[in-house]
Amino acid sequence: MIKPTRRTFLVAGAATGAGLAGAAIIGVGVLARVDTDGLTPALRDDGAVGLNAWIEIHPDGRIVFAAPRVEMGQGAQTGLAMLMAEELEVSPSAANVEVRHPVETLPAYANFALGLDARPEEASGPVHWASEKVFGLLPMIVTGGSTSIVDGFVSMRIAGASAREMLRGAAAELWGAPLETCAAEDGFIVERGSNRRAVYGELAEAASRRRPPTNPSLKPPRDWRLIGTDQVRMDADAKARGASVFGVDVALDGMLYAAIRHADVMGARVLSFDPAPARAAPGVVEVVDLGDAVAVIADSYHRAQQGLNALSIQFGGGDDCLSTEEVSETLRAALTDRSGHTFAAEGDIRDALKSDEEPGASLDAVYETPFLPHLCMEPMNATARFEDGILEVWAPSQSPLTVKFAGRKIGAKKTICHTTFAGGGFGRRGEMDFASEAARLAKAVPGRPVKVIWSRADDISQDAYRPAAAAWVRGRLGDDGALRAFDFKAALSSVGQSFSRRNLPVTESAATDPLNVEGADTFPYTTQSRRISAVAVETPVPVGYWRSVGHSNNAFFTESFINEAAHAAGADPIAFRRRHLQGSPRLLGVLDALEAASGWGAEAAGADDAEGWRAGAGAAIHASFRSFVGFVVEVLVSPQREIRLRRIICAADCGVLVNPDQVRAQMEGSAIFALSAALWHEVEIVGGRVTQSNFDGAPLLTLAQTP
Repeated sequence: MIKPTRRTFLVAGAATGAGLAGAAIIGVGVLARVDTDGLTPALRDDGAVGLNAWIEIHPDGRIVFAAPRVEMGQGAQTGLAMLMAEELEVSPSAANVEVRHPVETLPAYANFALGLDARPEEASGPVHWASEKVFGLLPMIVTGGSTSIVDGFVSMRIAGASAREMLRGAAAELWGAPLETCAAEDGFIVERGSNRRAVYGELAEAASRRRPPTNPSLKPPRDWRLIGTDQVRMDADAKARGASVFGVDVALDGMLYAAIRHADVMGARVLSFDPAPARAAPGVVEVVDLGDAVAVIADSYHRAQQGLNALSIQFGGGDDCLSTEEVSETLRAALTDRSGHTFAAEGDIRDALKSDEEPGASLDAVYETPFLPHLCMEPMNATARFEDGILEVWAPSQSPLTVKFAGRKIGAKKTICHTTFAGGGFGRRGEMDFASEAARLAKAVPGRPVKVIWSRADDISQDAYRPAAAAWVRGRLGDDGALRAFDFKAALSSVGQSFSRRNLPVTESAATDPLNVEGADTFPYTTQSRRISAVAVETPVPVGYWRSVGHSNNAFFTESFINEAAHAAGADPIAFRRRHLQGSPRLLGVLDALEAASGWGAEAAGADDAEGWRAGAGAAIHASFRSFVGFVVEVLVSPQREIRLRRIICAADCGVLVNPDQVRAQMEGSAIFALSAALWHEVEIVGGRVTQSNFDGAPLLTLAQTP
C-alpha cells in the first residue's frame, strides 16, 4: 500500500495546524476547491494566454513552459519541458520556446511525488486525495528527493495533451472542420486534406475559451519523438553566453548589498559590538544585529564588506570545546548502547548471531563516515524587498515553502518568491537561513531591495552538513558460504529533526526518523534473519539534506559489508551478490550489465603496472529514489599504498530516460562528486570551529585526477 510519509504529514501539520487527519476540520468542501490539476485556462494581463498552469502562449508566438522545480544544474527544467513539448508537438529547442520557474505558488505546482512518497498516478483513495489537497494548500513546492521527473512524468504530459486538444478544437471550430481532421504538428494545427494551418499563437485565445479535457489521450511510447532522445539543455545557451540569472546576478533598482559575519563557534551568539566604525564608512546605510551574526548594509558589496571589516564583534556562548574527535567517540559509544529504534526485523537475529558452535563464519565490522559540506559553487545568497507588509524574495531556493516561512517570521502579510537559477544545491538550498536573513535585513530598510551574499568561509562554516555516522554491522555465513544473518545498527544525528527545528514550526522526532536508516532498511540481499536499527545522537553540529541523504552513508556501510562477507566466504564479490539477489530482478539486471561492461575479473582490473603498482577493482550496487545503480571502480596501488583511480564503470536502471544525455551527465557528475567527498571533503571541527574556509581545504577532482 502506498501511503504519505510521516515526514510529509509533519510538514502538512505545520501549515494547517491539524495535519491530514484534520481534513475534516479544514472541511472537505474547502479541500475540494483546491485546484491540484491546474488545467483551467486563463487570460493574462499582458495578453498572454495560459492554456493551463504550465503552458502559456503569447501574442508574439512565444510558448512558455512553467517548470516549478529549481534548475540547479541537474537539467530538471529541460526534462519537464520535454514532457510538455512531447504532447504539445513543439520542439523544446525552437527559438520561440522557453522554460522558466513560475512565480505563482499554485496548488498544482506542489511536489506530490515527494509529499506522497509515490508516483502521483499510483496514488488513489480518500487519504491520497486529502493529502494532495493539503500539499496544494501549503503549497509544497519543493525540489528534492530526486522527484522532479517522477512527479511530472504524467502531469506534464497531461498538461501538454490538454493544451493540444484545446488548440485542435479551436481550429476545428474556426474552420468548420471535423475535429479528427485537425492535427498538431511542430507548433501548428493543420487540417488534413487541405492547406489550412495556423500557428498556436493565432488559436490560443479561442482555445482558452474551451473546456479543458479532463482525461486527454497521451501518446503511446511508440509515438514519442522527444522522450528517450538526447536533447540539448534549454539553459545551455544562456549559460554559455553569461545571460543566465543566478541568485548572485539579481539586479534591481535602488538595490543595497549586505555583507554578513556569523559567529564562528557553533551555537555562539553576538554579545556586543560598536556599530559606529561601520556607520562611518562610505556608503554604509545600516548595521543590523541578527543575534548569531552581524550584517552591514551598503550601496555596494565592497563597501558593505569594508564596513563589516571595521567592526570588532564579541561573540560568546556555544560549544568551544566541540571537536570531530569528540563526535566520533560519541557515535561509536552509541553503537554499544542498548537504546535505539528498530526499524525492521525478521527472524531471531540474536539466536542467529550467537550460534558459534555451528559451522560458518561470524562477521563483525564498524564503519564511520565524516561530516560533509555541500560546497555549492554559488555561495548562499538572496535578495529581498519588504514594503507595506509584502515581502518579495529573489533566491536560488529549492523551496519556496521555506521562503514563505521566512516571510512569516518577519510578519509579512504576503510573500512572493522569484526562484532563480542555482549554482548547485544538493539539498542545501532547501534551508531557510539565507532567505530569512535577506528578509530581516530588508525589513530594516523598508522599500529598498537588499542582496545578502555569504563569503565562501561562511558558506562552509555555516553549513548544515551531511551527518557524521557510525555503523556496527554484524552477520553470519552458513557453512555453504551464504549470508544467514544481517544485523545493522547506525548512530548519527537526525536530519529530519535538525532540519525541522531550523525551518518548520514543529519538530520531528529524532529516534524514529526514517532517514537514519534510509538505504539500509531496504537491504536487498536474502537472509534468514535481519535487524535494522539506529540510535539518534544529538550534537551541536547542524545537519541537513545532502545529496542522496541517508543513502549516502548507508549504501557505503551495507555494500562495504557485503564485500567483506564475500571475502570471508571466499567468493567473487559479484557472484556473491548474484547469489543473494534472486528476489531483486532490477538489481540483478544492473549487476549483469555491470559485469559485462567492466569485463569483471582479471580484465576489470587490468595488468599490474610496470613500476610496481598493483591493479584491483571493487564493485557496489544500490537502489535508491526508484533507480538501481551499480559501479565498478578500478584502481592502481603503489608499493607505498598510494592510490590512483584508473577507470569507473557505471550501470543504471532508471526506468524511462526522458533525456538520456542528462542521465549520463548525472551519473558522471555524481561519481566525481562522491570521489571528491570521499577523498578530501571531511569537515574538521576544532574548538567548535570548522577549520576549512575555502576550496583549498575541500578540493574537487581535477581533470588529471578524474578516471
